[in-house]
Amino acid sequence: ALSQKHELAAEQIQAAVETQVRQAGITVLKKDDLRRTPGMPYLFILPSVQRSDSTGTGYLYRVEVEVFQLVVLSRNPEMLSLARTWNSRGSLGSAADENLGTSIRDAVHTMTAQFVAAYLDANPKH
Repeated sequence: ALSQKHELAAEQIQAAVETQVRQAGITVLKKDDLRRTPGMPYLFILPSVQRSDSTGTGYLYRVEVEVFQLVVLSRNPEMLSLARTWNSRGSLGSAADENLGTSIRDAVHTMTAQFVAAYLDANPKH
C-alpha cells in the first residue's frame, strides 16, 4: 500500500506530531483526558495524495493541520457544536515516487510548527 511503501502510516505521523508538540512544552492529551478537558480540543492532520501523471511516477499532495474544539453559542449557551478554531496555511506540493514520504513528513512537520507557534503565541504561560 502507498502508506507502507512511503512510511506514511497514521501511527507514524501521529507519533512524530506528538513528539514535536511535546518538545515545544505543549501537553498532548490522552483519549481519556480529552473528555475531561474544556472544549475537548484535538489536532487533526489531513494529508491527501493523488497521482500526478499517467506514468505513475509522480504525486501531488496536500497537507493541512487543524484544531477542532467544542464551542458554545453565545445566544444559547446550551447549544454546543464542534468547530475548527485554527488551521494551518496548508501545504501543496508534488513529489517523485521515491520522495513522497519525506515530502509529506516534512510538510506535516512545517504545518505542526505553525500550530506550535500559534499555540505558544495565544498561550504564553501555558
